[in-house]
Amino acid sequence: MAVYIRERSPGSRGRFILRWGLVGLAGLLLIGGAVWVLRGLRQRSEGTSIATLAPLPQDPLIQVFFNQSQAAYYTEPYRVVERSGDDLEQVIIAAIRSADVSVDVAVQELRLPGIAAALRERHQAGVRVRVILENTYRRPLSAITPQEIAAMEERDRLRYADSVQIIDRNQDGQQSPEEIAENDALVVLQNAGIPILDDRADGSAGSGLMHHKFVVVDDRLVILGSANFTASDIHGDFLRPDSRGNANHLLRISSPAVAQVFTQEFALMWGDG
Repeated sequence: MAVYIRERSPGSRGRFILRWGLVGLAGLLLIGGAVWVLRGLRQRSEGTSIATLAPLPQDPLIQVFFNQSQAAYYTEPYRVVERSGDDLEQVIIAAIRSADVSVDVAVQELRLPGIAAALRERHQAGVRVRVILENTYRRPLSAITPQEIAAMEERDRLRYADSVQIIDRNQDGQQSPEEIAENDALVVLQNAGIPILDDRADGSAGSGLMHHKFVVVDDRLVILGSANFTASDIHGDFLRPDSRGNANHLLRISSPAVAQVFTQEFALMWGDG
C-alpha cells in the first residue's frame, strides 16, 4: 500500500504523518494477530489447542528434556490432561524398555506405576533389574497405617493424601487390592520379585543423603536429572488439577564411558563395587 504525503503546514504535516503511522501500526498488529490465530488453528487441526514453540535440535548422543518446556506437549496418563512440556516419565519408560541385559535404578523416591510396570516387564523378560531407594521412601504407600497418617505433620499428611490418588484410580476413596497391585509402584516391584535396597542395607539407620536420580541401561545408556519418579515431580499434583509439577529436567546420555561411571556408583551402593 503506497502512502502519499502532500505538502502541508508543519503542524498539519505532523498530524498527517502521525495519523498514517498509527494506521500502519494497527495494520501490523492485525497482521500479527491473524498469523497468531492461524498458527493456533493449525495446531488445533493437528490435535492440540496448546501453542508450542519450535523445538531446538537435539544431539543424538546427549538429549535434554524439560517438563515445563514450551516446545512440546503431551497427554498425562494419570489425570488424563493435555499439558505443555516433555513427558519425562515416558523418556524413562522408553529407556527401560530398550534394555536387553540390565537396568539399574537409583532414585530417592519411586511412585509412578508406569515406570514400575516397565521394570516389571523387563524383569519378567529375563533382564536383570535392581532398584535402590532412600529409606524414607522405601515403604509402599498402601502400607502406611491410619495411625501413622494421623501422627504426620500437616505438610506430610497433605503430601501423602495427594500421593495416594495415583493408587485410587476410580477415586472412590478406597484402595482396593487390585488397585494396590497395579498402581502402588513399590508393591508392583515387590510382587514381581525385583530386588530393592535402601541406604540402611549396610546396617546403619540410613544416611538421609541418598538423593540420586539415575537409570543405567545395558551399560550404554544413562538417564539422569532433577526429578524424583513421582507425580508431583514429573506431571503435577492430583489434588490441584491446574498443577503441572515441579520444574524438572532429564538428560539422556548414550555413552558406555558415562554409563561406566554411574554403574560404579551403583555398585558401590549395592555392595558389590
